[in-house]
Amino acid sequence: MAALRAGAAREFANTLAGREQLLARRQPRVDERGRERNRLEHEKSFEVEDSLFRHLEWLDREIEQWDRQYKELLASSQSLAPQAKLYCNVRGVGIQTAATLIAWLPELSRGTSKP
Repeated sequence: MAALRAGAAREFANTLAGREQLLARRQPRVDERGRERNRLEHEKSFEVEDSLFRHLEWLDREIEQWDRQYKELLASSQSLAPQAKLYCNVRGVGIQTAATLIAWLPELSRGTSKP
């Protein structure tokens, strides 16, 4: 059952909509983590601070899970893995930037040269 789900997830992620949705699910958590970090800097209550720490830990785990899932999907795709590797060869481009380029700018992989 898990293998079937994994196969379906890979197939879904290989569609343009699937790639966009995976990244779109991650971004709100990244934004929320930033807001919670800002709140933590100004919080004076130990109870609220403790709650913020727990929430930040949860957000970190969620973001790591999405990153891990996207890396696995990229690595398991015969068409996307070479693209990701090529993008990651550029200085300053990591897996997250490569994933974003693949999801939101699929035309980059077409490789047409215009004069």
